[in-house]
Order: sequence, then structure tokens, then C-alpha cells
Amino acid sequence: MRCWLLAFNPARLCSFLTCFSVSQRFIMMLTEHLVRCETGGVDINTCWYKNCIERLQQIFLMHHVTIQQYMGTLENLLFTAELDHHILAVYQQFCALQL
Repeated sequence: MRCWLLAFNPARLCSFLTCFSVSQRFIMMLTEHLVRCETGGVDINTCWYKNCIERLQQIFLMHHVTIQQYMGTLENLLFTAELDHHILAVYQQFCALQL
């Protein structure tokens, strides 16, 4: 990843890192929630979970121009097949809107 980052100019690098960091943080929080619910036998669809999913959707829509620039990289680094399908579905829905 380090070599890839060197190809960016400073402004694009800042833009990418912001997009990457926000997406990564949402993934981490949502994944932790899903694991806790699964291990505790609790329904995942809490108000908090729904709110976070909706907020992630909103961020994707509000910043679609920026996110579109990095879709390939985000798919390779964050939104991979190993990601929980609940979270991945939000990104895939966003990608479907871009066609």
C-alpha cells in the first residue's frame, strides 16, 4: 500500500486517506457490533446499528464524487469478499447506483 500512496499528490493523498479512514472506522465499529451480537445471541438490528448503516449510506451519497475516484482501491483494501455481508451490501448498493 505504501508504494501506491507515493503516487498521489499531497491533496489527493489527504482526500484518499480521509475517505479510507472514515470507511475503515465504520467497518470496524459495525464488525465489532455484529460479532458481539452473534456471540451473545442478540439480534443485530438495534437502533444503533440501523443508525450507523444509514449514516454510512448517507456519507457515500454525500461524498459520491470523492468515493468514486477511489472505488477500486477501496474494494481492494476494505470492501473485500471477507467483509461481513451486512456491511458489504451497503457498499455494493452504492456501487450499483453509480452505473
